[in-house]
Amino acid sequence: MGNGTKGGIQKSAVAVAGVTGDGTLEGIYAIAASPKTAVAISKDGHVYSWGNNDNGQIGDATHFERLYPVMQSDINNAKAVSAGDGYTVVQTTSGNMYAWGKTTQDKSVTVRSMNNLFRLQSVQTLS
Repeated sequence: MGNGTKGGIQKSAVAVAGVTGDGTLEGIYAIAASPKTAVAISKDGHVYSWGNNDNGQIGDATHFERLYPVMQSDINNAKAVSAGDGYTVVQTTSGNMYAWGKTTQDKSVTVRSMNNLFRLQSVQTLS
């Protein structure tokens, strides 16, 4: 839920906590979620993730579940986000695409940087 709780069913709305667990996550303009992970983009272009991290989809170079949002330190100009089953994809304002987490071969991405983040070299447009 992003508020420090784990397990169970949340029957009413709760505020997502800030990165340290204090306050609330504010200034968010975009969000994506998979069944076990959530990702948000702030107005200043930072990416925040929380929840299940068994495939590295949080992007913090660990596989530990995160009960509070973690800021993805390698990206500060995000404009769009998508979350899937064990992976996260972000597009930046410069048009670059970044992804982290599970690959199609069911292996965690370990391609560039300490955050298991890699730049996609090309994205094919479907028409």
